[in-house]
Amino acid sequence: MSFKEYLIEASTSTFTKNDLTTLPEEMVKEIKKIIRKGAEDLDQKWANALELVHHGYEQTGTIRPSPDMKGAWNQYEDIISYSVDQLAKNRGLTGDWRMSSSIFNESAHHPLIYYIRYINGKRISETHMLEAKDILEVADLAKKAVKKKGVEIKVKRLNNDTYHITFWHHDVKMREYVEAKLAL
Repeated sequence: MSFKEYLIEASTSTFTKNDLTTLPEEMVKEIKKIIRKGAEDLDQKWANALELVHHGYEQTGTIRPSPDMKGAWNQYEDIISYSVDQLAKNRGLTGDWRMSSSIFNESAHHPLIYYIRYINGKRISETHMLEAKDILEVADLAKKAVKKKGVEIKVKRLNNDTYHITFWHHDVKMREYVEAKLAL
């Protein structure tokens, strides 16, 4: 049923004012059928579920609703959910239909920034900013900076974002240490 046919049916039947915003069940079924077939067609590349929903609306000649059209908007939300389910079922949760998956993946692997203070005794000798994937990488870099053979390191978490990296040489704690604070 096209949108034009829907309007003719809506104007000739006994719809109430609230029902005028909702699509007939046949129209919703047709949109979902197009979405299901689109999700099953693996040659077709969808950027995301919403693009597939818009394709379904276009193919049926249906105008997408606006939020003030309560009934049609609820149907639209349900159809979006259906589109997500169909794409996940047919292409997997990590499929190329998830436009944002690559963005989330990149941010998950983005290096963290630490403020590093080298402290010798009670004096701060150097301050740096350092990118690292985790505190262990910071500790490894700090160990290399000491340039003494046989140096061991211990990492102590002071709070959620601050660590002390102490250096030990032959089981004796050295005077210098590193304070690493995660830049938020």
